[in-house]
Amino acid sequence: MSQSIILKKVKENFIHRNGHAQEIIDAYAQKLIQDGWHEVPIEGAVISEDGLAIFYHFRNPYRGQMERYTFSENKEEDNHLEQQYQQLFQRYADDFTTWK
Repeated sequence: MSQSIILKKVKENFIHRNGHAQEIIDAYAQKLIQDGWHEVPIEGAVISEDGLAIFYHFRNPYRGQMERYTFSENKEEDNHLEQQYQQLFQRYADDFTTWK
């Protein structure tokens, strides 16, 4: 994805400077772990079961962002991975917005 995708509630907190962004991010990371995602402390993130997506919950400046994680040098395979990522992301799309 070319744009940064961030949790809606986190973006709202940054805009309104409420100071609760990390609590929201941590709670969402726990939700993803309950959905079968794996915590990877060295990345400061959780990664989807299939390795297609990463959600950063403790890595600046990416906190609260979800991105595609797996890529391929083979263009056809990479297009297939992008389609799979988009299908996975659709499960969570209502929780996210673009960061502009």
